[in-house]
Amino acid sequence: MQHGAGHIQNGADGDVTLWLAARADVAGDAGRLGSMLARLGVLEPPTTGAVADWPLTISAITGITGKPMPLRLVGGAAARTALTACGEHHDAPHIIGLSLGQITPADRTRAVQTMARLASLIGAAVDAEAIYWPPAKLWSDAVELPHAVAAMEGGGMPPILHFIRFWSPRPGEMITDGLGWLAGHELAATMPSDMTLAEGVRRLARVAIDLMLNGSMAGDMVIAGLAGGERIQIHLPQVAGEPIRLAITTGGRA
Repeated sequence: MQHGAGHIQNGADGDVTLWLAARADVAGDAGRLGSMLARLGVLEPPTTGAVADWPLTISAITGITGKPMPLRLVGGAAARTALTACGEHHDAPHIIGLSLGQITPADRTRAVQTMARLASLIGAAVDAEAIYWPPAKLWSDAVELPHAVAAMEGGGMPPILHFIRFWSPRPGEMITDGLGWLAGHELAATMPSDMTLAEGVRRLARVAIDLMLNGSMAGDMVIAGLAGGERIQIHLPQVAGEPIRLAITTGGRA
């Protein structure tokens, strides 16, 4: 796509872009934004005499991942067109994207940790108000991202609420979107009908984080829940592409 729109895939084949909806005018100027982010150490310094244009090359980041990641920053009018191609829209004055090239599935959790850290820095520079992550079809509040990154760097917790969507199609059920890109499978849970959404998210997030950090489970199992007498039965899928199924029971409730 023209003007460095970069990767616009939704993540199915490994390429994916984290989109930022930004208010500051600097977000629409590759030269000004590139100079600002180069001073912060986010971008490679421009070659002397070179005119900065989209895409901007991200510096090799090794602090979290231990290896460089294939990352570029894309913007301009074509970036908004690329977001629209994902079936999404935002009325912020500017759209920019942090594009990740193909990496192995085993590196994807580390990649989103790196992207979250970078998006937090870039978001502060461009006054970002929202971010969109295509594999989860998820818009989230950019203001909350620095807090998630601080928790990640303090305790290793992946910023899952910005990269995994937890939603309930009906009372007593909850499923995820986006975990499949990170860990190979989504989650589909049944739980007591009076369990709140927040309670359900806490329980599914616990399993999601384990999958992201430790990989697939050895087999079906039953684990203790987060409350007294609570149990979570975990059934692994028999067919590729099907979700991991959870059955949450607590105190005789099902």
